[in-house]
Amino acid sequence: MRTPFDEKLDLLNRRLLQMASLVVEAIHKALKAVEERDLLLAEDVVASDHKVNRLMLEIEGESIETIALQQPVGRDLRRVITILKIADNLERIGDHAASIAKAYRRMHEATFVRPVPRELREMGALAEAMVQGSIEAYVERDAHRALEVAAQDDHLDALHKKVLSELVQRMSEENTSLDTCTQLLFISRSLERVGDYVTNICEWIAYLETGEFRELNP
Repeated sequence: MRTPFDEKLDLLNRRLLQMASLVVEAIHKALKAVEERDLLLAEDVVASDHKVNRLMLEIEGESIETIALQQPVGRDLRRVITILKIADNLERIGDHAASIAKAYRRMHEATFVRPVPRELREMGALAEAMVQGSIEAYVERDAHRALEVAAQDDHLDALHKKVLSELVQRMSEENTSLDTCTQLLFISRSLERVGDYVTNICEWIAYLETGEFRELNP
């Protein structure tokens, strides 16, 4: 027999997955905007960020209400806390998707000419795959998959260092590309932070399944 708690948990799950879908779409569109130099697509990402923020507020309110009124314990409490924590990290990833789109907008205004560094494109593909993988791990309740996704953050960090090195070299050699390189650095940094937030999500998935919380990439 379904209880009021079960119904509330289903609602929270639906909202979380809706939020996750919006965030994955935002990351994909933001990266596509940079790759294809699509200003309208970048503007769409920025304009849609409020949808993610609204869902975050709804999940936060429902989670607090559920804990206060239903007083769940043990695994039930972990489920509510995990949803709230994952939503918080998804909201931050959504913010970085918007930041990437805004950085491209500034690049467009500065007459962006040079190609995007190969390692930055790799970062984008990896970050997007990590976000998607973390959500799949949550849906499947697969702590092992979550650990595998989190382990990819080291590679993302290594790519970020390569991008940083290449862009600093570009800036020292080409004064005309300073504005563009600065925005590409912002994009690389945003993708590096996306990896950190995905790792946080994976930590909470592991916590949900094991009851123990530990940092995966301290």
